[in-house]
Amino acid sequence: MVRSRVTRAPSSKLLDRKNGLSLQVVIRTFIRPSSYLLLKPQKTGLLIWGLNMTPLDRHEILKGTIVALVDVSAVLTQTLPTQVQTKEKIMSDSTAQTTPVQTVTIERQGAIVLIGINRPSAQNRIDPATYIQLAKAYHAYEEDSSLLAAVLFGHGDHFSAGLDADAFAPALTSGQFNPFLPGLINPLQTSKPRLTKPVITVAHGNTFFMGHELFLAADIRVAAANAVFSQGETQRALFPGGGATIRFVREVGWAQAMRYMLTGDNWTAEEARGMRLVHDISATPESALELGIQLAKKIAAAAPLGTKATLASAHQFIDEGEEKAFAALLPDFVGLMKTEDFQERVRALKEQRPPVYVGR
Repeated sequence: MVRSRVTRAPSSKLLDRKNGLSLQVVIRTFIRPSSYLLLKPQKTGLLIWGLNMTPLDRHEILKGTIVALVDVSAVLTQTLPTQVQTKEKIMSDSTAQTTPVQTVTIERQGAIVLIGINRPSAQNRIDPATYIQLAKAYHAYEEDSSLLAAVLFGHGDHFSAGLDADAFAPALTSGQFNPFLPGLINPLQTSKPRLTKPVITVAHGNTFFMGHELFLAADIRVAAANAVFSQGETQRALFPGGGATIRFVREVGWAQAMRYMLTGDNWTAEEARGMRLVHDISATPESALELGIQLAKKIAAAAPLGTKATLASAHQFIDEGEEKAFAALLPDFVGLMKTEDFQERVRALKEQRPPVYVGR
């Protein structure tokens, strides 16, 4: 975290020590709307903690506005900064209320959904709020039977530069961050419940660390020619904790994966295709996203139960081994032949028309 001291701050008079409880103030700056500060009273003034990766000087602090009064435990839960629990009201409702920052966009196009990471000013780094919004979006996608394919992409110049370590560290090290709450599906797909429907991920620009792990978790991967990949957490006193030590090794081989994870070197979209991490490269980010959408629409035109069964069989092989996966093939195949969708396919073939699948 960024730390700096000021000997005098206009908000210090609002700090309350009622009943001996030391309170803190969260400030949002006007100059950098995505920047938040946590002010803690000290004998020499106020201790300033930046809740993002951008250093803020005193001139910007003086232009701040108080958002909420909170104690330490409320901050460590690391919810959205504008949704912190207020310890007591210090402003009227008309001035104190703020709108939660939406860092994930959701756009429906027929039977497909586009999920966009939207923190372009931070290279789409994943902070706790963004992670939870992604997890909610994945859960909503899974639960909506009318949605048959999803496309994950990044707004701005980059797909994602990975974990926002400054924002995540307090919540993770304190044990307060809980990604296993009801209504969430882990977007890294490293824990259950997992998606049973496909995700196509489209990478462009910086696709680093957790960004690359989100990419690895996809069923189909598309990249723009300008995509640059990295899995170099070891150079930052961490390790790939979002699945790369398993998926990257599994997909490109031990020596190839270790060459990049241990050195921290980047690799290009063409090199990713050479390692079979990417099946298609488009000239621009826009054309890459369009390709991802077209692939999603093709998937959505197929029978949903057949798509789910294909994914389930492949995952069973990975999770349980080939013997169990082989044993399940025939009964699962016969089960699909008894569905309404299979009967619809037979009728459509006879009537020389496209089938209309209903997922039953």
